[in-house]
Amino acid sequence: MAVAAAYAPSAAQATPATGRTVASAPGWRQTFSTDFNGTSLPSQCVKYSGPYGGGASYWMHDEVSVSGGLLRLGIQRRAQGGKPYTSGGVSCYKVAQIYGRYEWRAKVPPGKGIDSYATLWQDGGGDNHRTLVEILGVPGKEIMAVTNAYGSGVADDHIAGRYADGFHTYAIEWTPAAFRLLVDGVQQFRSTHVSTVKKSLQFAVINGDAFSGLPDALTQLPAEFQVDWVRAFAYVANAPPAAGPAPSARPTGQISAGGANPKATGTPTAMAGTATAGTNVAGPSGDPTAPAPARAWAVWAAGALALVLAVGVGRVLVRRNRLSAWPRSP
Repeated sequence: MAVAAAYAPSAAQATPATGRTVASAPGWRQTFSTDFNGTSLPSQCVKYSGPYGGGASYWMHDEVSVSGGLLRLGIQRRAQGGKPYTSGGVSCYKVAQIYGRYEWRAKVPPGKGIDSYATLWQDGGGDNHRTLVEILGVPGKEIMAVTNAYGSGVADDHIAGRYADGFHTYAIEWTPAAFRLLVDGVQQFRSTHVSTVKKSLQFAVINGDAFSGLPDALTQLPAEFQVDWVRAFAYVANAPPAAGPAPSARPTGQISAGGANPKATGTPTAMAGTATAGTNVAGPSGDPTAPAPARAWAVWAAGALALVLAVGVGRVLVRRNRLSAWPRSP
């Protein structure tokens, strides 16, 4: 589906060589920019602290550092507060808005049991409007889990690819019309379900829950989730629309599988009816006089739908406690 050019930055702006401030693209007004020069966090951001209730890590201030032009979020085997690992996280709670474009260039660490994520977290508590981009750099099984919660439901996707081979540029575009995620300028996720609450930008590393698991003998620790630069733009209403090219297709070999997101909460009944991007499941035919091929299709569709619901409910049941101690904005 074509995306209006008024809402798309130029190629130079989408994948710049550095994180220095650039002129805002049509349809966006820049509200935040940092390239992590120096040794301290931007004044808009603070460090996570305390236990991650759904996993095996404890957020520590000393796992967050700024050096060499990078934000460094560490994770290592170190007992703290009853958890066997310590890790770092940052909340830029002052970079909060409804709608916007968020760009960052980052490198995730390889290995099993390390979940490097970016999130737009809703103000005021709760999680039914959460946005999450989580990456597991398991060699040969790298996956990006995208969640777009919009109040009454969740659209999500799991996208295979190569994420831990170096730095990649990520961009979230959130407008009144749609939500989408791009990696290195290529659209990987899009949904017309849109959240309408204020959210703040955050980054962190976690492990030990049902999605990320624990590091194995091949995972090298300590490890770092490194962020090179970050920019945020406010959405400018009434920008003149213009026809643009259709978004590029996903690279060959990537997969898409719907289901409840790792951080999903709520009852299985509530989650069973949520929308999943890229899925359009028609109800099975109930007509006993339908031709045999139609009846076979109906049986197959009913079975496939039952399997999807069973998997989604199972994911919710094993992951529903993941947000029990999620950091909130100060």
